[in-house]
Amino acid sequence: TDPETDLALLMVDNGNLSGAQLDRSDGLRVGDSVVALGLDSGNQPAAAQGIVSGLHRVVAMPGGGVLASLVSTDVRVPPIAGGGALVDSTGGVVGILSAALPGEAVPSDLAHDVAMQLDGGEVHHGWLGVAAVDATARPGGGALVTVVNPGSPAASAGLAPGDVITAVSTPNVDEHVSDAGGLIASVEALHDGDPATITASRGRQTTNRQVTLDDRPAVPPA
Repeated sequence: TDPETDLALLMVDNGNLSGAQLDRSDGLRVGDSVVALGLDSGNQPAAAQGIVSGLHRVVAMPGGGVLASLVSTDVRVPPIAGGGALVDSTGGVVGILSAALPGEAVPSDLAHDVAMQLDGGEVHHGWLGVAAVDATARPGGGALVTVVNPGSPAASAGLAPGDVITAVSTPNVDEHVSDAGGLIASVEALHDGDPATITASRGRQTTNRQVTLDDRPAVPPA
């Protein structure tokens, strides 16, 4: 299991079952049609149609803690059991429905990465070491850094409170960051030891800062 994403990897001993087709969730857009598939409260198959209402959401869990990088939908009824599939218009799985947060789903790209790591016995999530809020006052948005943890990759790279992060780039992917949720999603997709370039604005100056991500602490300070 991985508490950070509320996912579990199971081995099913049944050769007659066929696996669902995973689609890439990075192509999802707000307004896309989706269908939630699962079991209702009576343990009967159920389906409900809706749309994607938000991406890269960070949502508080009812029992404490948060889940990040979520796909939000307007699917609310019938009650769909957690672990069901969120599928796109082609029938491909683009998310795994959350049990604790109805209507929210872990994107398939993140779920696939977590499953591959769980198959090896342990999951590692990238950690930058900042707290941030949406940079609503900046044209184009971004993630406004409010806290930098001492000794973190962000501190080593010279990031400071007041900086606005606008992109997280790796050798393979350039991710634009439009809000705090987008920053979390970009870092969540990486592992400890991964190199990244953080594009940040400080006043009128924009810089690219090189970081090597750490493994996220079990209870990160921020």
